[in-house]
Amino acid sequence: MAGLEISGGTVLEINPGAIQTLKQTDIIKNVLLKDKAEVVYAVEPDSTGLKFANGQISYEEYKRIKKKADRLSFVLFCGIVAFLFATGFLFMRLYLT
Repeated sequence: MAGLEISGGTVLEINPGAIQTLKQTDIIKNVLLKDKAEVVYAVEPDSTGLKFANGQISYEEYKRIKKKADRLSFVLFCGIVAFLFATGFLFMRLYLT
């Protein structure tokens, strides 16, 4: 592991002193991982990031999974907003006419 990116864009290198500088209010946004070729990868601290860190998936697959999850979240959000709008419209038609 190479470091942590916390809220506010601050990057901490991993060493015993740096970990102690973390506050309880700091949020870890990304974990910075370094491979044998010294290439640094920024991954989120979630199950998909853990799969990449363990070598179960490649970085390209990690990015593809994250993109797919973001797209699904956006579609679900739009669907919920449309459902609430339609429900409100139906209630207005039902009770105001």
